[in-house]
Amino acid sequence: MVKVAESSRKDVIIVGAGMAGMTAAIEARSRGAHVIVTEKFPDVTRSSTSLAGGGFDVQAQPYGRYSKEELTEAFLKTSSGLCDRNLVETFASRLADDFQWLKDELGLPLAPNPIRKSGFSVVGKGAGIPPFLENKAREKGVEFHFNTKARRLLMDRHGRVVGLEATTPEGPREYGAGAVVLATGGFESNGEMVRKYLGQEVHETAFTHRASSLSHAGDGQLMAMEVGASFAKHPFLIHCRAEDKAWEGPGVRPNNLGGPIRALPHIYRWGLWINKRGMRFIDESEESDPVSTAIIRQPEGVAAILFDHGIRERFAEEAQRYEQAVPQVFTEAGSIGDLAEKIGFPREQVQSTVSEFNEAVKAGKALALEIPKGLRAPTAVALDKPPFYAVYPIWSSMNTIWGGLEIDARTRVLDRDGNFIPGLYAAGALFGGIFTGFWTQTPSGTWTYRGNYHWLAASLQVCLVFGRIAGENAVAYVREVH
Repeated sequence: MVKVAESSRKDVIIVGAGMAGMTAAIEARSRGAHVIVTEKFPDVTRSSTSLAGGGFDVQAQPYGRYSKEELTEAFLKTSSGLCDRNLVETFASRLADDFQWLKDELGLPLAPNPIRKSGFSVVGKGAGIPPFLENKAREKGVEFHFNTKARRLLMDRHGRVVGLEATTPEGPREYGAGAVVLATGGFESNGEMVRKYLGQEVHETAFTHRASSLSHAGDGQLMAMEVGASFAKHPFLIHCRAEDKAWEGPGVRPNNLGGPIRALPHIYRWGLWINKRGMRFIDESEESDPVSTAIIRQPEGVAAILFDHGIRERFAEEAQRYEQAVPQVFTEAGSIGDLAEKIGFPREQVQSTVSEFNEAVKAGKALALEIPKGLRAPTAVALDKPPFYAVYPIWSSMNTIWGGLEIDARTRVLDRDGNFIPGLYAAGALFGGIFTGFWTQTPSGTWTYRGNYHWLAASLQVCLVFGRIAGENAVAYVREVH
């Protein structure tokens, strides 16, 4: 027998206990709603929020060389017009205030980020966020139901979402609700959905080596689609991390300072990324996410970072720290050709690639290369000081998939005709229209990846902003209807 919750129809139910779900819960509770958070795992530590780097950039003037408006346009341009302008502008208009709420009103422990002038890092990184938000939510009276897996949305005869059916340790249960907020994350741990929406190639490379949360299996998207929600209208953003031989297994973040990109934040930008054809495939000055994701489409799904003694000496502490964390991670040789042979790359092509690059740098034409270098930051320097080094093999590891459900700027989930589904809201990685990414092929046949991630926003910021919007609008809807 299904046990029906005794809770009021004025409840707001949040499905998922990551950044988006928790901020939605706190916001809804602060507006007087009785709020329940359901989470299929035993605690709050399994989400992508916990695995995140814990960084926040706040795009407010002054922000380096750019204004908030310029960054908004860059964000839209980088997506080739494939994202939703209303969502982007809503995000840009709210981020500074919502960040102040998180920082000052809730008191999330933060420290200035030494790399980003407008950035902050969470003390304890991403792992520190969910427990902190859970405590704040409990203080405000939010009710948590762990080990509770959402199965389907409940609808009334008017087509309104009125609750949730879930599996609990005591058996099946129905939760009555005035509104439901889906905040279950992406579908990066659902192999069937990865194959269907992103293709077999992505599955074979990034899904196989994923470091993502095992909790994100598309639960929210699948439930929403069952009640008619629009899906896959906008391109997905594949958010990957680069992993090397220290990778331990799916869902496990290696104890190696976060992989070669996170551990070598300067060396990876100043060095060269080379695929097994011996070709560059990405502007190395790019943020870590497009670099990592681009590896998926390289031959055999692997790549290498090449750098010389000059770069190593420039960032000696960084190199030494990583070598200590991952012994023998660097392959060394006295020439570029010998280095190529040691890692199994074509000697002549690698020599040609590096020679062409060095000539362009010395002529001040690094930005004119087929794969330019330095569009995001001036990191083009000739690799001509032996010995030479490589980190190989490196592959893409699935972190998060952004996109899927279509929402409006009030986070209402839309159906296939563009109408909102009454009582259903979504926040976090499961909605599309704000992050986009796509591969393109150069004239020489090399695949590269382009995404708008980090131009204006990153995951935690979007979860924060749209989580609060979802909590606010879910309560407003409940009061209007009931």
